[in-house]
Amino acid sequence: GDARICLNCPTSADSNIAIIYDSDLMSILSILLKKLWKTICTYKEKLRSNNDVSGDLDIGFAYAYQNLLRKFPNENFITALMHLDGVGLCTRFFCLGIVLNDEIVKLKVLAVTGDSPALKIALDFIAHNGYYCCYFCYLRGIHQGGKRQYPYQCPHVMRTPGNFARDSSTAAQLKSNEKGHLGVSICSEILDIKLPYSIIIDYAHASLLRHSKSMFVEIYRRLSPVIRATIDIALSQQPFPHFFHRRMKSFKDLSFIKATEIRNILFYGFLPIFHQHLQHDYLGHFALYICAMRLFHGRAILGPRTSDIANDLIMKYYHDFNSFYDGLENFVLHLHSHYQSQYRMYGTFSHLGSFGQESYRLYRFQPNRYYAPR
Repeated sequence: GDARICLNCPTSADSNIAIIYDSDLMSILSILLKKLWKTICTYKEKLRSNNDVSGDLDIGFAYAYQNLLRKFPNENFITALMHLDGVGLCTRFFCLGIVLNDEIVKLKVLAVTGDSPALKIALDFIAHNGYYCCYFCYLRGIHQGGKRQYPYQCPHVMRTPGNFARDSSTAAQLKSNEKGHLGVSICSEILDIKLPYSIIIDYAHASLLRHSKSMFVEIYRRLSPVIRATIDIALSQQPFPHFFHRRMKSFKDLSFIKATEIRNILFYGFLPIFHQHLQHDYLGHFALYICAMRLFHGRAILGPRTSDIANDLIMKYYHDFNSFYDGLENFVLHLHSHYQSQYRMYGTFSHLGSFGQESYRLYRFQPNRYYAPR
């Protein structure tokens, strides 16, 4: 690709240069649409009729996408979900529409998702260890035990699109922290659903790699060495069907565990193994979390009340949390109190995990390179 040098950069030292890999978005989408157009048209009819035959509550059958269909009934469009993973953002070019078979197919950006550091950058927000760091509500948090904690509080004072835009604009004008806002988000002009309703919590990071992993470490720490060894053997020898692809890892290897492996332990391994070794009150409390996450993750097995029941379980878990654990009421635990709204807006969490998107490869291209100051 072309090498473009930033003339404003004070030095050409390697430490001040970042390489940005860029792709031709128009070309990528054109190729994908031409290849998948028949499948897209077939699926689009199901979405327009809201005919979720499988009952999986995919993104297209949830409120956010269905509302776009009602808002733009005569437009032919596809949607994109922006997944960020700690990569610096810049504005350069964005595709608004593609001509395919003499039809204009518009691109609408449904939402943005990513881990907390990435969303902090994208939303120009305070970090997850600051006051008012929640994108969805005005929970302030307290400083306790040398770190920021977010004890159970209900109901929340929610952020709306109006006050989200107003607070971010005030922060940009005054160059100050306005209830968590540090400025106007770079995504505000791109997203077709207003912030904060277009923010998706990446449950693979928040619930699996952060909260569940922290709980495994804490529970494992409380066990005797003999019981730890017994549990590690049971986890490593647990048989699974071939389509699981991964075996369970022992808790002594948690430093090198992946989100899918944590999910398997959380959903299928923890209760059958730990019920023999953990105090019943601790086991019952953590079972609330496991059942809630399984309901949010999978199809609506309890019908229209699935998200209500899952929310009741997760909020009971949150409410009683400080009776069992100290110093773990952090930001990721608080985010679970907003899962019901996300479920209703974007569907089951199994369709929102960013790890599947990270490994998804549909188009092979030679990236262009641009050089910019760090």
